[in-house]
Amino acid sequence: MLVRIWGVSASSDGSAAAVGFATDESGRVGGFIGWIGAGGEVARVTRTGEDSFWSRQAAFDQQGGLWLLGQVPAPPSGFPDHAILRRYAPNGELTAQALPFSAFPNKKHPMGGMSGTGKGFAALAPYGDGMAVYIPLTDEFLLLSSIGEVTERRPVAWPSTDAGGNSLRFHQLMSSANRSVLLGAFTRGGRGELYRLHRDGERYSWREVTLPLDFAYPLGFDREELVYHSMYGQRVVWATLNDVH
Repeated sequence: MLVRIWGVSASSDGSAAAVGFATDESGRVGGFIGWIGAGGEVARVTRTGEDSFWSRQAAFDQQGGLWLLGQVPAPPSGFPDHAILRRYAPNGELTAQALPFSAFPNKKHPMGGMSGTGKGFAALAPYGDGMAVYIPLTDEFLLLSSIGEVTERRPVAWPSTDAGGNSLRFHQLMSSANRSVLLGAFTRGGRGELYRLHRDGERYSWREVTLPLDFAYPLGFDREELVYHSMYGQRVVWATLNDVH
């Protein structure tokens, strides 16, 4: 049996979850959530759907629910319709599903972005009591409620190159306690970049953030502080957003 872990997310109570898939000797695929206690023990394993849904990304919400962005295996005829975003309660129960594959154009999958568009996979981040989702495939930013209802859906163009003309690949979506949303990306040469979601009425855009000289790549937010990996001395640094404007 082959087991592959694609994503890990930590909850505010110290627990965590690892998501991915397992393939048995006959080639059948099954997705899973490995729930990990605050002490590091595996509390339980949840199978993520009879349709073999498996996740590339996961994020906990304020209520302790775990949201997964993923896909089902594609037969030669193409992907069947399925919800690409699903929420699981702490007990492993499926409580919400959203964003059907049939809603996306040209039969391209938002979680197949690296091969389909060169931009990267869709990603999610906690936002208030729900979730924020960015989909490079369709250049869309979405907000979802705690029950999976889409409350906002806006076009926002992917910043395909930085100020120096270097091509970018989307890496991750992050949000702070005050609901600032940032996008992390890498240039072709491996340098980390950050972009802040700018709202101007009905128009949304990504604006490049001026970064500290030692910035290597983002790790996430600790409430309102950006946490990043320094290129000097393998350090982890906490910085206020005012420091990185």
